[in-house]
Amino acid sequence: MLIHFPAAKAYEHARSLCFPRRAGGGGAERARQYIVGELEKWGYRVDRESFPVQADPSLFLRALLALSLLSLVVSFQVSRTRPHVASLLILLPALLLIFARHLWVLLVSHSWPVKPRPQPGVNLLTSLPPSGEGARHILLVAHYDSKAQTLSLIARTLLLICLALLMLFLSSVYLSFGHPVSSLYPFASRQGIGFLSAVTALCALLLYRNKTFDGSPGALDDAGGVGVLLGLAEVLRERPPARVGVDFLLTDAEEEGLWGSWFHVRSHRDELLRQRPQILNLDGVGIGGRLRLYGASSSRVRGDLLSLARCCGIPLKHSPGLPGVLMDHVPFRFLGLEAVSLFCLSAKSLRIHTRRDGPDLLDEEGLREAGELILCLLEEGGGPISSTPSSGSGVGPDCQMMRPDAGIHSSHR
Repeated sequence: MLIHFPAAKAYEHARSLCFPRRAGGGGAERARQYIVGELEKWGYRVDRESFPVQADPSLFLRALLALSLLSLVVSFQVSRTRPHVASLLILLPALLLIFARHLWVLLVSHSWPVKPRPQPGVNLLTSLPPSGEGARHILLVAHYDSKAQTLSLIARTLLLICLALLMLFLSSVYLSFGHPVSSLYPFASRQGIGFLSAVTALCALLLYRNKTFDGSPGALDDAGGVGVLLGLAEVLRERPPARVGVDFLLTDAEEEGLWGSWFHVRSHRDELLRQRPQILNLDGVGIGGRLRLYGASSSRVRGDLLSLARCCGIPLKHSPGLPGVLMDHVPFRFLGLEAVSLFCLSAKSLRIHTRRDGPDLLDEEGLREAGELILCLLEEGGGPISSTPSSGSGVGPDCQMMRPDAGIHSSHR
């Protein structure tokens, strides 16, 4: 690689942002001032995009949970005489919970009838134009807001999975009433149904009582991602890409339902469709050896990043999305653009969305892996990767990482 990522500086940026910063609060404004100050110090012009912050997905989820609790009560009452109706009453809210993330995306992608909050969200946008002709564009994204909840992100996700599976199982038990297969179900009795319904209701109640508040330092989610973007912005200002235009988008209100990224997509729709940039979102990076890639399996940028990671000896794996988890690449995918997210997954992830998501969770190695992977992509000019990586770590013999027409300029802009 022609230049190295300043992991130590990225780590210091991330540590400087480790304080509660929920959208619309004083912490978010303090984070904005820090980010803008650093970017302007390096000569960037930062544009601010104000937008209304409306309902957050927790309200939508609570409505689905209330519907699920109601269906549990009603289905138990009608199961004696109409077991098939009881099965349907459980199945419908279970399917709504399974596809809750997709339903939320559809709702937010259209007009939302809820009155916005008094304090707007503010995106921060700056650019590094390309110096060559026929350049490609890459949009680097990270959100600077944070939030805390009664349940951690992983705990909430696991409870949601358990709730959906229990409701599907309960629906199948109701459906088996009066059928020979019912003998296979130990719960196919009034006592068994009552016990199963109680356990299912307990999962729903725990999720329903999950509160959101401004209390998480947000180190992994997502001070680390912002730190990587600031590290890249500094080094690329001195040695800009030759054939790649780089845009930096730091979104607000991601934790409230991706409002910042949705606003950016709506406001810049024509420009995005004309340039068709590759979008790379950083959300939860900063744990060494645990880098994961989340996005459509058919995306070219996904394949490029996996190939580059093998060439550079950076551990990177593709990961399916977690139920109920939203990331800022989603609105861009909804527009039909190539968009993926980089994140890390380990036992430390259990602290996300809690007061314990502090700077002690971050390490320079995790930030370095994310930053150097992006630099590799920029050195390749954002184009397709032609490589035959060697086995194990290290650079493969055919990796075109050092070709002269795809490097980073050494001249100052």
